[in-house]
Amino acid sequence: MTAFQKKLLSEFTPSKNVYFRYEIVDCEHYGDVSAAVNRVENFVKKYDGKVVDSFWDGQDCGEAWVECYIPYEHLEEVFRTGFFTYDPWQ
Repeated sequence: MTAFQKKLLSEFTPSKNVYFRYEIVDCEHYGDVSAAVNRVENFVKKYDGKVVDSFWDGQDCGEAWVECYIPYEHLEEVFRTGFFTYDPWQ
């Protein structure tokens, strides 16, 4: 775990969920979004998490992502997986 991740563990409120954004690389159509949503859902359910939103700007290789949350109690485990590349927020 990085020093920054350890700092987040100490600063986040344990009673609140932690939100993550999963980037969809090279998104060309809604099938890519659906596949990413399924991938994230399968990952976060192991940690009692849930997908809450997804976005695609409609452009080939444009911006696209999936947002989800995970309970704070599983945050350290999730950090150790390296599944998410964006920093979480509360």
